Amino acid sequence: MNHMEQLELPNITFKFQIPFVDGQEIEILDLIERKKPVFVVACGASKGPVATRAKDLYRSGLFSLSKQVAEQFSEKQFVMSAKNGLIPFEEKVSPYNTKITDLTKNAKLKLTKTISRQIAVIAKETGTPAIIFLGGKAYADILEIACRENSLSLSLPLKGMGLFERTSYLKRILDEYCWAAVQDLIETHLAESPEVFRMRQFSDFPSTKELPENGVYFFLDPTQTPTNTCLPGQVVRIGTHAVSKGSKATLRQRLRAHYGTGDGYGNHRASVFRLHVGASIIHAEKLEELYPHWGDGNVSPKNAPSNERELEQRVSEYIGKLALFAVPIDGESKARNRRSEFERVCISAFSAYLTKHQRLDQTWLGFANPHPTIREAQLWNVNHARDKLVSSDKKVAQIMF
Repeated sequence: MNHMEQLELPNITFKFQIPFVDGQEIEILDLIERKKPVFVVACGASKGPVATRAKDLYRSGLFSLSKQVAEQFSEKQFVMSAKNGLIPFEEKVSPYNTKITDLTKNAKLKLTKTISRQIAVIAKETGTPAIIFLGGKAYADILEIACRENSLSLSLPLKGMGLFERTSYLKRILDEYCWAAVQDLIETHLAESPEVFRMRQFSDFPSTKELPENGVYFFLDPTQTPTNTCLPGQVVRIGTHAVSKGSKATLRQRLRAHYGTGDGYGNHRASVFRLHVGASIIHAEKLEELYPHWGDGNVSPKNAPSNERELEQRVSEYIGKLALFAVPIDGESKARNRRSEFERVCISAFSAYLTKHQRLDQTWLGFANPHPTIREAQLWNVNHARDKLVSSDKKVAQIMF
């Protein structure tokens, strides 16, 4: 079993609108809860060499994207095949060479009757009044007849699109879905979590005694316009702790490394966040000659150049002005646990959204960082900032919910 399928995070429902037919927006939660749609995905010409589950047989990129959308938004999914009609995703099927374009008129009529019977059974078993089809016109024409004969509505979101348009559309659906899920989780957390877990200025960290022992933290910059209006600033750093086997580090200990010392200093060699902020200050003010050993892991804090203390203090001042909140998430200490997976998805979601849709104000210090990923992602994160939001397992949303 894929490790992501074992994760157990709080179940959070959300409403997210997504365009399905002719630019009209259908509320996906309503569609799923009220109509219980069944997704049908057109098969692909490229197939694996051996018998396997229908959802794993076809190898094209377009099929892979369509499969992921179907699995994200429904509980029942089928492949539409020129040879077998409608095949449940989990049903084993052998490779074949039959193409819809090779069928004679009589063969197409026979396939239409087969699919109509299958649709009738599916509708009876699932109670769905709606079918959503991801595929081309040749299959859609047959499916339209079958749905009409069974009084089912049929949505064709890819109608009239070329291959590139279909690919872009499906990627956007998956990206926006993941982004909406992350945003909704944050809103839900802020609305429902106890006061001790709510937003606070990081300079107040030492006096904040009530923090979850384990969780994922978010730093926000109040000088930047947020992507989510429920937040007092834009999320600029996401992180967690105890992601190695046997680690005893708590959330407080991780944040303490970012905060530094009580006298306003700190150690950037123990905090990659501090390292990035200091590097931005150095690069923005052309201080490379003054701080040649900044970030040098071979230099111990005890032997660090004395002038680094001034820069450490400036880093503490900058970080102290940021806002902080944490999402409590327990779990075993290991490389891939619930916290690390949630952190990964959140970083990927924020990075993907900011890269495509929003530009932070040019005053944001991160734009001066020498690392291109920080500048492009608009986050004080490098790891996971370029990860793909959509994985190959059943539901990316499982990681978050």
